[in-house]
Amino acid sequence: MIAANGASIRHPANIVLLCLAGITAPAFVYWMDYQKAHSRPALIPNDLWRKDAFSAICIMVFIAWGVLNTLEYSFSL
Repeated sequence: MIAANGASIRHPANIVLLCLAGITAPAFVYWMDYQKAHSRPALIPNDLWRKDAFSAICIMVFIAWGVLNTLEYSFSL
C-alpha cells in the first residue's frame, strides 16, 4: 500500500499494522527464549543467531531479496 502511494502511510490501518510489526518482532525473540527455557521446541532458537555461518546466510538472503525486489521494480517501469 505504501509503495503505491506514500501518503497512504497516514491511514489508520497502515499505522496499526506498522505498530503491530514493531511489537511482534521483539515478542518473537522473547517467545523463542521462553520456549527454549521450558524445554519446548523453538522455531528459531536464539542461540542459532550467534553462529556466524547462519547469520551470514540470513544477511545474504535478505540482501539478495532486496536486490531482486529493486530489479523487479526497475524493470516494471
